[in-house]
Amino acid sequence: DCKPMMEGRTAALEAPQTASFLLRRPGGCPSIIQPSSRGIDEMWFDVLRQYDNISNFLVVTSLVCMILFAITTNDSGSIVLDALSGNGPLNHEPTKNIQKQLWSFTLGLMAVILLVAGGDQAISAMQTIIIALGLPYTLLVTAMCCSLYVVLSLEVHPDTALHLTFLEGRYDILYVRDNGMEFWSTSIFGVLSIMDYILSLGSRKSALPSLADWKLFFTAVLAPSYMVALIWVKVGKGDTKALFTLSSDGRIRSAQMIMAFCLFNNLIAVLLLVLDSALHNMWVIGMMLHVFFVFALTGIRSHLRKNYNLGGDMFRDVMAGLFFYPFTLVQVTSPKLFKVGQTV
Repeated sequence: DCKPMMEGRTAALEAPQTASFLLRRPGGCPSIIQPSSRGIDEMWFDVLRQYDNISNFLVVTSLVCMILFAITTNDSGSIVLDALSGNGPLNHEPTKNIQKQLWSFTLGLMAVILLVAGGDQAISAMQTIIIALGLPYTLLVTAMCCSLYVVLSLEVHPDTALHLTFLEGRYDILYVRDNGMEFWSTSIFGVLSIMDYILSLGSRKSALPSLADWKLFFTAVLAPSYMVALIWVKVGKGDTKALFTLSSDGRIRSAQMIMAFCLFNNLIAVLLLVLDSALHNMWVIGMMLHVFFVFALTGIRSHLRKNYNLGGDMFRDVMAGLFFYPFTLVQVTSPKLFKVGQTV
């Protein structure tokens, strides 16, 4: 009951109370709306319309703020993407204007396509995706915090060339001398540096991986068992050409056994994943076999870290082998890694 009379009130007090209520609500009781029964967008404007004399002003102001929010979000997003794709301009010079406009146009086009194709349903789906991505994004932010710690450690190192930018070689001397920073000689995502070249519209030609890098990467994708055996032989300073020969060298024989195990394991894993369309839940066994391969790769990477005094821990070794095994194989097979260090 929305009657503006409280229990215990007299008729003399009811009249002015009713008049005040009707002044604020000319439509009477039917004009009262229960927000929970309305849509999300309608709820917002219902709240604004409660302020009778300034409701129209608040609605217009709200719409202007929403438009400004969309424009500034697109603008800031394009600036961030432009800076990331440029990978840090030299001497703090601005990146190319066409590059900024390209990112701004791309973001706007994606928003238009989303609205035209799906309308309200697309917006609802996007809201659901944003909520669902909250946990993975938390993991990403955690990784970014770890990266920030590494960068700050580089900045406070006495050998860091503070007068240079990153592209000019701010940390190059740290990579050359190691200086206790315990770097891998090759980044785990080294071949993906080609994206720097593409997203910077060709301004970072030095980011292009060499032909040898691509050869190593595709070998890791197509023949991971061979790469594991190759690493095992290299660590022992053995002859890699003897992998496909009958050798009396114990290191070569153990490498051949590892290669045979990994080859059999990977072939069965791929076969089970293919058969999953006909035989349900075969992918579970296939992934279990993949984990066996990951354990072998993790053990080798961990052994190399200890042998060459490289940074890292067992958790990162497992994550690298589980999700990025081709990149990990390229990293631990890098010729630069075996120029220094002792024999295992």
